[in-house]
Amino acid sequence: MKRPAGRDGETGLRRLARVTLTNRALSLLILVLLISALMTALFPKYFFNYYNLRQLLFYLATPGILSVGMVFLIVAGLFDLSIGGNLAMAGTITAAILLTVPGFPYPLAILIAVAASTLAGVINGLLVAYVGVNALITTLAMMGILRGIAVMLAKSPISVPAGVANLGATFVLGFQIPIYYMIVIVLIGAFLLAKTRYFRQLYYIGGNRKAAELSGINAKRVLLVTFLISGFLAGFVGVVQAAGSNAAIGIIQDGIELKVVTAVIIGGGSLAGGKGTVLGAFMGALFMLLIDTIMTIASVNNMYQPFIVGIILVLAVTLDVVLQRKYGAGR
Repeated sequence: MKRPAGRDGETGLRRLARVTLTNRALSLLILVLLISALMTALFPKYFFNYYNLRQLLFYLATPGILSVGMVFLIVAGLFDLSIGGNLAMAGTITAAILLTVPGFPYPLAILIAVAASTLAGVINGLLVAYVGVNALITTLAMMGILRGIAVMLAKSPISVPAGVANLGATFVLGFQIPIYYMIVIVLIGAFLLAKTRYFRQLYYIGGNRKAAELSGINAKRVLLVTFLISGFLAGFVGVVQAAGSNAAIGIIQDGIELKVVTAVIIGGGSLAGGKGTVLGAFMGALFMLLIDTIMTIASVNNMYQPFIVGIILVLAVTLDVVLQRKYGAGR
């Protein structure tokens, strides 16, 4: 007996499959739950326990927060490859100031570091949106500059004073405070991109920038603000991560850019622009971290992990193209 079809000729099962595949946040949630159940069955002592959950969420805070700024840019058809260097620079600036100037106020040192990262984001935005320099060239060059500054300031780890460490090492209800920062930022980002008129303009800019400008959207200003947000979030995460690990080092989170871009693409974003959600990007970051955790538990050599991340990125982009052809564009 054939299943009853809807008015469009699509069966209930096919409709369910289409909705699941096109709603990337939902499909990733299902995939994460299935993988977690499998890992719990295979490694009951190492995977599903409070300590591992606490660590997983703590390490998720960095890519989870960075994915918010990245998805804003990818929706607009751009990206920021300087976030890793920016993150490292903010942490090392904070630590270096407090190390070289005894008694310097902690909040002011943090403010200077985050302001420097935000300024880097503004420079990216000015070059890309106003001057017209390619985003790949601009942010790749900025990545080298910022990473170089971070390495010069902290060739070896610099200890972070206790006053700053509390910003990232404090426990609340059994979990480290960066987890709560992540939750708040993801929720705010999701609201801004989905519900506010200003940031929903990014979808129109990413879909067709020229048409968006002809309709009255100030694309240059919107893109500048978006790069500013990316720089600010990178700086904030850099300070929090240095605080959480009690040390700042110039080479920290080397390669985080690729993982965050991969997370956003897996979460439903498109390098062509016009697509993506904050919740999808967050689920993509969770999926990528889950893969990293599995590789660690399975004792996969570190030298193979970038190779695996690259494979996942290629598969994610291919899946995006296939789904666009089959079901059409969507968010």
